[in-house]
Amino acid sequence: MNQKQIEIHLHEYDKLADEIVARIGFRDNLLYVTLAAYGGVIAFILEKSNYFSLLALPLVSIILGWAYLVNDTKVSAIGKYIRSNLEPKLKKLAGSNEEIAFFEWEWFHRNDKHRVRRKIEQCLIDIVVFVGSGAGSLVAFSMLTQNQLPHVCWIVFVEAALLAGLFFEIIIYAEIKK
Repeated sequence: MNQKQIEIHLHEYDKLADEIVARIGFRDNLLYVTLAAYGGVIAFILEKSNYFSLLALPLVSIILGWAYLVNDTKVSAIGKYIRSNLEPKLKKLAGSNEEIAFFEWEWFHRNDKHRVRRKIEQCLIDIVVFVGSGAGSLVAFSMLTQNQLPHVCWIVFVEAALLAGLFFEIIIYAEIKK
């Protein structure tokens, strides 16, 4: 019976590893999609001198930033599940002592001496790409359309609030600790 349970858990690990690979690919491609979307909106703004189009950038930032964050947190959650649930089950079934580690990569990469620095840098990049660009767009819109701002200030306020929410979510899920 133990052998069958071990096989089931190893199959679960294979499926989780496949999901991690898919989510990382999707997440990383979102950065390129975001930059392309920004370029398209900025090109439209420059060509048409339609400053109201600047209000599209925060929405793009929020939607793509949220999708990026969701995928990133799922990758982290899967890793945590493997370390905290799947590995102990396999150790118990295999009758192994604490000295034998399953899925060593799940622990090894977290012990990199530069991990905290890299996580801080990644957090800052995520903030700049997804929050800073949207906030910069709102500032530029406000400066370029001061006489029309009272009519649309509620849009600016809502987008700023959503960007602030995204900012805090990025910070919360950054997993900067070692």
